[in-house]
Amino acid sequence: MSRQIQRDRQRGRLWWSVAVSVEIAAPQQMVWDVLADFERYDEWNPFTPRVDVEPRVGGRARLTVVMGERTITSPERVRVWDPPHQLAWGLRLGGPWLLEATRYQQLDALGPQRTCYRTWERFRGPLAPLVERLHGDTVSHGFASVAVALRERVEMS
Repeated sequence: MSRQIQRDRQRGRLWWSVAVSVEIAAPQQMVWDVLADFERYDEWNPFTPRVDVEPRVGGRARLTVVMGERTITSPERVRVWDPPHQLAWGLRLGGPWLLEATRYQQLDALGPQRTCYRTWERFRGPLAPLVERLHGDTVSHGFASVAVALRERVEMS
């Protein structure tokens, strides 16, 4: 599994992102079937145990996220819905100029029985450095826990 955090504060741009990837010994469609089965997230997803989503671009997404000792609810919108390849949801606070965050989850077929799961989120805007300072490690560890749990769930099927 690989994990990385990127930052760029050059020329007035304020953003940071976190990314995690893992290989899964299963076909892409099988991984997608678990990833898109939101009703069962509480059975395997330690970071986002509940997702209520309208699976279409522009649809509403309401995420329950475990942020260390706290659990928060995040109202978001679906930005990408492309089965069995990619889904993304995100939020804007104070319009796109204050804070915009989009989380992507992508599946790349590496062969008939191997899939690469990649997830990343990019935070942009003046509040992005504060979000990173307060929650960067939690988000990074949360994404890694989802990747491992997804692999275990799929490979046990």
